[in-house]
Amino acid sequence: MTDTDGNALFINQQGGRLISRGVQILVSKWVRLAGINKPITPHKLRHTFATSLYARNHDILVVQKALGHRSIVHTQIYAHVTDDALESAMEGRSSDFRS
Repeated sequence: MTDTDGNALFINQQGGRLISRGVQILVSKWVRLAGINKPITPHKLRHTFATSLYARNHDILVVQKALGHRSIVHTQIYAHVTDDALESAMEGRSSDFRS
């Protein structure tokens, strides 16, 4: 089975669209080959990307668009501020949540 519409970003060895299970298998392989002993999943990578994006620009609408969420409600989880970052801000210290 091949990608007939030509819009697939990633394709598998048979020329078809790479499905989520295929991504999970590849991420597991790359994590193992990199010698990482922590559980890393595609979902964790997506969450890390979104959290980092929000920390850089503080624009929840940019994160929403990047993740492809239809509703902002699903994106709001990334707008959290850690207790340490809030405490630092209240005390006038710089914090790495904006880096």
